[in-house]
Parts: sequence; C-alpha cells; structure tokens
Amino acid sequence: MATKLKRTLFIGLGGTGAEAILHTKRNFIDAYNEIPPMIGFLAIDTDKAVTNKKLKSKLFEDVKIEGNEFVYSKVMAAKSAYLANKNSLFNWLPEENEKSLKDMVYGAGQIRSNGRFALHFNYTSIYDAIERKLNQIMHMSITDNKKYEANGNGVEINFVFSVGGGTGSGSFIDIAYLLKESIEKFTGIPITTQAFIILPDVFAALGPNDINLQNVKPNGYGALADLDYLMHMQYGSTPWTIKYENKTIEVDEPPFDVVFTINNQNKAGHIISEVSELGEMIGLGMFTGASELSAGIESAYDNVKSAMATKMLDLHNKRAWASGMGVSEAIYDGNKLANIYAHTVIDKTISKLLSPMISVKEVNDFIDDDEVQIRENNDHDDLIDALLPQEPNISYNISDCSSAPAEIQVYLKSIAEQAEQKIEENYKNKLNKVDNELSKHLITNINKENGVGNCLEFVSQMVKQIDVFREEMEAELKEHLEQLPNLQSDKDNLLKELESLKSGFQLMGKKRAVDEKKMELEEMVFSLARNQHEVTRRRYAIKFFNYFSKRIEDITEHLGIIKKKLIVTRNKAIQKINDIYNELNSKNKTFIVELHKQDMKKVVVNEDDLSFHNLLSSIQSGNKIYDFAGSTDKEIDSIFWEYARNLDIALAWRNKPIDDVLNEMTDEEINHLIQQLEIKSTPLWSYDFKGLSLSPNLFNQFVIGVPYKDKSRIYKKEQNNELNLASDGNSKVNFMSTFVNDRIVFYRMEAAVPIYSVNDVSGYHKKYKNIKHISYHIDQNLKDRMTREGFNILPKKEEDTSYIATWVGGFIYGFIKNVEGNYMVYSPEHGDALDDYWLSLDSNNYRDDAYKSFRRMNLHEVMENLINDKVVKIGTEENNKIVENVKEGSNYLNQYSQIHMTREDLKKKEWSGIYELVKDEINFVKIGFAL
Repeated sequence: MATKLKRTLFIGLGGTGAEAILHTKRNFIDAYNEIPPMIGFLAIDTDKAVTNKKLKSKLFEDVKIEGNEFVYSKVMAAKSAYLANKNSLFNWLPEENEKSLKDMVYGAGQIRSNGRFALHFNYTSIYDAIERKLNQIMHMSITDNKKYEANGNGVEINFVFSVGGGTGSGSFIDIAYLLKESIEKFTGIPITTQAFIILPDVFAALGPNDINLQNVKPNGYGALADLDYLMHMQYGSTPWTIKYENKTIEVDEPPFDVVFTINNQNKAGHIISEVSELGEMIGLGMFTGASELSAGIESAYDNVKSAMATKMLDLHNKRAWASGMGVSEAIYDGNKLANIYAHTVIDKTISKLLSPMISVKEVNDFIDDDEVQIRENNDHDDLIDALLPQEPNISYNISDCSSAPAEIQVYLKSIAEQAEQKIEENYKNKLNKVDNELSKHLITNINKENGVGNCLEFVSQMVKQIDVFREEMEAELKEHLEQLPNLQSDKDNLLKELESLKSGFQLMGKKRAVDEKKMELEEMVFSLARNQHEVTRRRYAIKFFNYFSKRIEDITEHLGIIKKKLIVTRNKAIQKINDIYNELNSKNKTFIVELHKQDMKKVVVNEDDLSFHNLLSSIQSGNKIYDFAGSTDKEIDSIFWEYARNLDIALAWRNKPIDDVLNEMTDEEINHLIQQLEIKSTPLWSYDFKGLSLSPNLFNQFVIGVPYKDKSRIYKKEQNNELNLASDGNSKVNFMSTFVNDRIVFYRMEAAVPIYSVNDVSGYHKKYKNIKHISYHIDQNLKDRMTREGFNILPKKEEDTSYIATWVGGFIYGFIKNVEGNYMVYSPEHGDALDDYWLSLDSNNYRDDAYKSFRRMNLHEVMENLINDKVVKIGTEENNKIVENVKEGSNYLNQYSQIHMTREDLKKKEWSGIYELVKDEINFVKIGFAL
C-alpha cells in the first residue's frame, strides 16, 4: 500500500523558522528514510549560519538545510540604497528606524523594518525559489510513484516564524503575499496557507535583562497588530499596496487561512524554556499535518475555516483567527532496539573472530600433513627428502686409473648438475604444493568462528617452527661444508696412493692392492657426491624456509590488515551502541513518549544467536573473510550490517508493532500513557477574554492516529466511553487509521480567538507603549492607515462589562481594598510612592460612588494590566483554582467583595445603588468570569 501524504511546502523564516523546518525534515527522514517527493522545504534568512545547523536522524546521520532549500536574503550597502530610493521604493520605512539600517549579512538586528528591507532586495530570489518548490511538489512524476500517493489534489503551505525577531517578523507578511502571487499560476489547484507563529515569551525568558532581547515583546505586538489588521481584510476592501522594484501587489485579503500562535506555556502551567523545544514541537506538528493523518487534520482545518467564515467564533467586532495547536506521540522505535541488538551481534561476532582458539598441535598437524611434510628436526628430514635423495642414484667406477682425476671431476660435476636440475624441479613443486595447502588451510580456517584469531596464531606458531627448522638446516649445512675439505683431502691422498701402487715395483699381490685402493677411492668419491647432495638439499631447504618466512610475513601483514579493518568495524558498532544508549538515556523529549525505552534492558545477545553461516552468506567474494584485506571499510561495515540486521531476533525487535506493546500493558499503564499524551498535546497557548465573553465558543478537536483503528486498545476505550478527552460540548475526538505501526499520535486544535485575548499580548502592548524610539511596524503607510481608520487590536468593548470585570478582578486579586469604608486602588501610575501607590476613590463610604470614581478616573486599563501580570505570575493552574473558588456558592460575596453590609441592609431602598452594583458583580462572577 502506498503511503498517503499531503503535498506540502514548509517555509521557515528567520533562524527560529529554519530550525522548526529542520525538525520537520528530520521527522520525515526518521519516518520514511528519505524526503518524499511531494514534500518541500525552504528556509529564508538574513543570516547564513542556519545552513550550519545540524540534527541527527535516528540512524545518526546529519540532517541539515541543503543549498537548494535556502535563500540568503543578505543586503549590502543598505543605507546608500535606501537614500537613493527613499521617496519611491522605500517610502514605507518608518522614519525613526532609518538609523537602524545597516548591512544585513548576519541578521536583521531585531528590527522588523530591517527584515522587510532585506526582503525587498531579494524578493525575486524568494519568489523564484517558492515557484521552483511548488513545481517540484506538483510534478507529474509523483502521480506515478508507487511508494507514495498524494493525499488529494491540493497543496498546503506551512509558514513558521517568530514575531519577536527581525527577519521572520519583518518579512512574513510580504512573503505570504508573494506566495499568493506565485500560486495564481496553478489554476484549479486548491492551495491553503497555515502560519505557525512563535510568540516572544520564550525569547524574553532566555534573558530578561539582556539588552539584545528588549525588542522581542514590542516586536511581537507590532507584528500581531499588523497581522490582525490584514486578517480583517475582506474581498472588496480598499487594497493595501506592496510595491517592489519590478512588481506591485494589491492586497485585499488575509495572508493566511489558519494561524496558530505558539507560546512557551500551556494552560496546564507547563513551561518550555528552550527555543529548540518549540522547534521540536512545531516540527512534529507540521510533519503530522502532512503525514498519514493529513486527511483528518485537513478536515479539522476545514471545520475551523468554516466557523471563522461564518464569524461564529468572533467576539464583538474582532475576528477570531488565532488558534492553538498541540501534538504528542507515543513511539515504539523497535528500530533502535534492533540496531542495539544488531550492533551488539557485530561486536560479539568480530570479538569471536579475533579470539584465537588454537593449540600447537594444529600447527604440527599441518606441518606433518601428507600434502605438506616439511618437518626438519631431530630424525625428521621430510623436506630435504622431498627435495632430493640423500645420495646420488649413480655410483662412481674407475675405468682407467691413469685418467681417474679427470673422471672423478666429470662424475662429481655430472652429479652436481643432475642434483641441481632435479632439486630445482622438486623445490618448485614442493613450494607450490605447500603454498597452496597453506592458502587452503588459512582460507578454510579464517572463515570459522575464531578464524582470524586462529589464523594469526597459526602463522605465528608457523614462524617459530620454520625458524627451528631453518636453524637445523643451517647447522647441518655448516657441518657438511666443514666435512668437504677433509673429504677432498682424503680423495686426493687415495689418488696418490693408487698412482703409487700402480707404478711401484711389487711382484706379489699388486693387482689385488690396486683393486682395493680403486674401490676405496670410488667409495670416497661417492661420499663426496653424497656430501654434494646433502649440501644441495640443505641449501634449498634453507631457501624454502626463507621463502616461507617471507610468505608468512606477507600473510601476517594480510591478516593484520583484516584484523585492523574488523576492529574498525567493531569499534563503529560499539560507538553506535553507545550513541543509541546515550540518545535513549538523554533528556526525555518534551512532546514524545518513547515506549521502547522500557525494553532497552531486554536487548541481549547470546552466543547461540551468532550465526557464522549467515555471515558467510552475506559475503559475495570467493575467499570470504580472507578477501577483506582488499575491501573498503564501508564494504565490510555493510556486510556485517546486512548479516546482523537480518537475524531473526533483530527483525523481531525491528518489526514489533506498537499495538503489541500496548496489548502487553496493564489498564493502569494504558491510562497513564493516555494521560501523558493528553498533557503533552496541550496547545502551547492560553487566552483570556478580558470579561468580554460570557461563554466563549471555541472549536476543540483531537485527531488521534493509531495504526489500525479496530485493533487499537485506545480506540476501544473511546468506544467504551473510557477515554474522557472531550472536556466540553464543542470538543470532538476523531480517530484515524494511519497504517504506521510504530506510533500513536495525538494532534490537538483549539480555535479560534481574537488575537487580543491570547496571553500575553497585553504584556507585549505594555512594552510596545513604553519604547518610543523605534517603530515596531513594518510599513509606516500601513500604520498610518490603521490609525486613520481607528483600528485597534482591542475590540470595541461594552463598557459596563469591561469596567465591572476589572472592578471585580481588583477585589479578587488584591488591587482594590475597603479600609473602613474608604475604597482604595493600587496604581503605580496614579498613586503616591509615600502611600505605597494606594489611591483613594473618595467614596465617602459608598461602594457605588467608589465604582463611579473608578470609571471616571479611567483606571480600567491600569487594573487590567495589574490583573494580567498577576495571572501570569501565579500561573494558569493556580489561577483556575482561584476562579473556581470565587464562583463557588457565596464565596465572592463573603470572602472577596469586602462589602461590610448584611444582605438585609443591601436590599433596603436607600442602598439601591450599591445593591444594583453588587448584583452586577455577582452576575459577572457567576456567568462571565472567564477561566
């Protein structure tokens, strides 16, 4: 079955955006071992350093942004270019930001207008890169791909960027509209755009006193205000014009279809302190949106877009467009466990190959083998006997005493020549035979369990034996050579004696004496010939042993190379085991539950698991392991990896489905896992309607991906109403079969609210108001238009509701107090430091008069900021407890309101003003007080 994936282009703006799409890219490689053809990535930044960032895949290979996935939007000579085109192309640049213009080679310096300025210099490259990527993921060849199938005809564009910096925050609006311009060519193809916006809080938390991070919150407010204005645009609106050198875009529609705002804290109070963790979550979320779950997630998107289009989620005059997204996964990465097993098998197999299990007897057996026989010590003359007989096969007979010296010389020469000829032939045959037997022995034995170690020990022992044999041959050769002068002398003396007998005067027994002397001389000459044989035999034996010493030296070097290569492969396997263990034992992943960790200690390799038959079957060369000396390290690694990874136990670990793991769990363990996934998938955002909504109407949806719905224990819990994930009537849980056996996915959407209600936009606004020397908007013309139209990120409030909300909140959170009838408000902006900033409302003991003073003095916004800061400080979870307590029974009236009057007194006619006010307070607490 082909894997169904959504055609998706991921665009990362700035360093944070680039890191997020890098995490997305790694998720695809980990899941599919490659980037599927309908998936594309594009990073755009004014700092080239993003291309140096690397992540490790599950196979510990580097994943990075490649050259064709990056647009370097650098700017040189920025000021001169600005001055030359100030009144035409760059009349949008806020005047107060002119001094911040600089050459942008290493970033935009956290100035949003710098990021936009850089884009104007590189818009053609960006436009072309987007078009190339869209062509790539729309290519017809994808239709014919048997491995992957496009899920639908549409294309989804995912933008990810931070609004706290300069590059991404300054360029996201322009790039969104450049994209819209580009996709107009793809007529009839539904293309949707999603934005994943990283809010400034995580950056601000990195260095609250870092002057380099002082702009992140006001940048965030400026960016969100710009975006809020554009998200309210509708077809038919007066267009806003974006003008480039050779292109003009008329803007009359929102830049994005769906927008997710991502903070560093969720409603459960969990805080993310590292930017990389946000990148991990967003990467996981974007990957999930394009994965096998894409159909279910797209359906959720469609529901949100429909709700937004009908304005059913809007509040007052503010469009609800900001959504929250969370994702978590339970993964059983049997591949990691299989890899631990396989690399351990490699380690143990090579360890065994290198460990000798051999005795001296095996070396002696080879030396004495019928096909070898080269022993030369004590009574054994196996080699020299094989090379040449001990004595010549032709004896010497004197035919003529007078010519005996010449005959002897001819005889000895003939014997020497015959011996040399014969021994040369025998030497070559013996050499070849023993050489072949040695090769056969080594090749046979190296391909056994202890082969390499045994062969190295074998040749080491052989060298020692050969040294002993050669020493004996050298000693015997010396002995025979030392005998030669005596034999020569004895032969010469016998010749003289024979000549003397032959020429001397002797009447009796002369013939007999001559014959005896001739016989004695013939024996002496044969002894010389035999000595010649003995010398020749030992000389060739020494030559033979010298050759084999060198041969074994070469073999030892050959085996040493094999040993070194095997040690390299073994060390790599050990390192990979350590890498996997280190990765598994490292900090728990924030959004992922790694179920395979519980089985780490179960991965054990026994001696019986090693299969040298399987190993040899993986080697294609004729001599198997003996040929490793000529193989590359990569080839040897591959051989051992193929052998080890395909063993039955390795395959069992690798192919173990997560459903089997879940089926092995107890009900308690399953419930704990579901709870973990639910908490980890809680969207990283929270919202506060500032009392302007009595019953917020949010769209909440879980999309849960399981391998096979009907077989899943989690789905069965849902069927039995045991899951309890939907917390209210607007929440929906949608299960999908992903046909992916290694993971369970919880994808969660909360949508949508007006941007003003997203925490902590009011805090960004406070910072934005306090810094006057920089403009945090990208376009002065757009900012002027927003001002002329009276546009505000805040809604047109219903004043009574708004003021009653902050009035009640002041009592609850301790910023308004009743001191013996004198109502006091805490206000650092209006109060006196000598009074600890407490300001009297001049109430004359009348609560309703105090409330009127509160409104007249316009303390609403002051109180709203104080309350928001307090909520952020105590955290969402603690605040929820306070709200629940306030709403319970008569707690507000009795514990919080500070009304020192009885119910009976309140109902008296003379106190009707206070009575009506208190009723409004209680009604707000019971009905409108938002969690």
